[in-house]
Amino acid sequence: MNETGENSIQINSTMRTPEDQARIMSDLVKSGGMAEQKKLYGANGRAVLDKYPDQKAMVDKINAIGPSKVSNHLGDPSKINVVDISRYGGIKKPKNFAEKLATNKAVQRVLSPWNSKDRAIHTEIIQPKK
Repeated sequence: MNETGENSIQINSTMRTPEDQARIMSDLVKSGGMAEQKKLYGANGRAVLDKYPDQKAMVDKINAIGPSKVSNHLGDPSKINVVDISRYGGIKKPKNFAEKLATNKAVQRVLSPWNSKDRAIHTEIIQPKK
């Protein structure tokens, strides 16, 4: 934030449980349609979406595949932290913010509306080994 002159950000999401992931995927289908969500996820996420709208079946599929193989939001927080930052929540220059964030050595990957189908600024931060 300091390097881009931003003084406020809104964090929409961090690490999730399989139940949270299924709920969020369902909400995104309701708001953006199935086709858009299938573009956002890889094969494992698409397999979960195939169980929509059955929440229990979606959670069961996430657990059967392996949560971290569906989304890094379901990863081990001692190895990776994932933060979705709103591009609207107080950021004056969100594209600049996302691009600068991607140059940070601690950041593994940034997905944003400017380089992917993601609506937020999805940030994956590798945790230092102890």
